[in-house]
Amino acid sequence: MTLDQRVTKIDGHVHLFRAVSERYPRAVHPMYPTDMQAPLEDLLETLDRNDIYGAVVVPVSPHDEYLAECLATQPERLRGIGVLSPDRLGDADDARRRFSEVGLKGLRVFHLGVPGTVSPEELDTWPVLEVLQEVAGVLWLYVSAEELKLLPRVLDRLPELKVVLNHMGWPLPEEFQIDELGRPTIPGLVPPPTLDTVRQLAGYEGVHVMFSGEYAFSREAYPFSDLTGVVSAIYESYGAGRMMWASDYPWIREAPGYESQLSLVDHYLPDLSPGERQDIMGGTAARLLDW
Repeated sequence: MTLDQRVTKIDGHVHLFRAVSERYPRAVHPMYPTDMQAPLEDLLETLDRNDIYGAVVVPVSPHDEYLAECLATQPERLRGIGVLSPDRLGDADDARRRFSEVGLKGLRVFHLGVPGTVSPEELDTWPVLEVLQEVAGVLWLYVSAEELKLLPRVLDRLPELKVVLNHMGWPLPEEFQIDELGRPTIPGLVPPPTLDTVRQLAGYEGVHVMFSGEYAFSREAYPFSDLTGVVSAIYESYGAGRMMWASDYPWIREAPGYESQLSLVDHYLPDLSPGERQDIMGGTAARLLDW
């Protein structure tokens, strides 16, 4: 399979990990217990079966060991987003090292700084945010509703910084609930309290929105029709050229299933032009992450 910008599909957010070992350290959580695995081989089989060229790999914790191995094994088909450690929020040197040694394309950040901070230079993550702009890395952002309000101040000072709002800009919950299939379930209202902020952020050209995680936020069964208004609002604000589809693999392997996840774009946005559909299904990710 080769990359063709006209037809390529790219999965914009997947998680790969091995069982915990000395070779493959990682965090342990009810969502990803010690012996659970989501190996590269299984992902590649899934991508090939669904005619998908590549994927953006995001570990479940700040450990880069398995991510680095995956990127080295499949440098053409994969791009890597590291996880910023809560112990290294402001460690610019470590961030540069990880981009150089691991080949990262961005960092997933769960904490920007103290809500209400006036000066962006006072944010816990400011030195790392400067590095991201410096190396043309992507801020893969999943934070609380109050911390998301800090982002405009960051972008006013770092106008070249590229951002992907994870999971339709939904706020990071204080605690994840786990359903009977081991998937995260996020309680709260639909639409989310962040939707107005997400729409306002469309005024910054470097901000993009990941179209994913529907199973966790919806109060309905597949195809999660209660999210139609949220998806439509994001499309109206950003357009297809700044939206990117993602499966959130492996949480969707059993339900609703990878193939069903692929169909959600057409369910929510049935009137897309072929070019717009291609943007959401791969073109945006290809441009943003240098495929």
